Amino acid sequence: MSTKPVRTVEDAKGLMAGYPGGRILMRLLQTVGASPIQVSAPDMYTNLEKRVTDAQVIPLEAMMTFKLNEVVKYVTMLNAGGGSFLTVMNQKTWSSLPADIQKIVDEMSPWAEEIQAKSWAGARGYAASVAKKSNIELIEFSPVERNRWVEISRPIEEEWAKETDAKGLPASKMVQEIKQMLAK
Repeated sequence: MSTKPVRTVEDAKGLMAGYPGGRILMRLLQTVGASPIQVSAPDMYTNLEKRVTDAQVIPLEAMMTFKLNEVVKYVTMLNAGGGSFLTVMNQKTWSSLPADIQKIVDEMSPWAEEIQAKSWAGARGYAASVAKKSNIELIEFSPVERNRWVEISRPIEEEWAKETDAKGLPASKMVQEIKQMLAK
């Protein structure tokens, strides 16, 4: 979300870009030539309003929660990440549950995933309609421009996977699985 249009990698150069946190997002902003500034959610509105930042990286749905539609003119649909919602349990605790309870959890998981996906899609659609009513331009990258952003971010992805693999976690495998899902 920004006060200036971002249609290309070049448009990101020089932007003071707020981001909620995380080393990977900071690296992406630096790589495209923006100056990343970590901004907490409650400070996004004021920073954009007072032009401390030119942009804020945040999911579209957050626009309504934080009333960012009052202080931005453009939303560039990066589609560069996503939040995760998951339920985890200590393996020992899971193993201690009766098999019938484990079966219920396993059978309900796809149902919960579907409801969550529909909820997020609905929230995103509603946010897009609020943006349009607020005269905010929604910018979608062309396939060529999207590929430029993907290529620019590839070294960041590879570095993260290598570091995470070194910790004994299957990051490279996960990245490949995500790419296979995206291809579908």
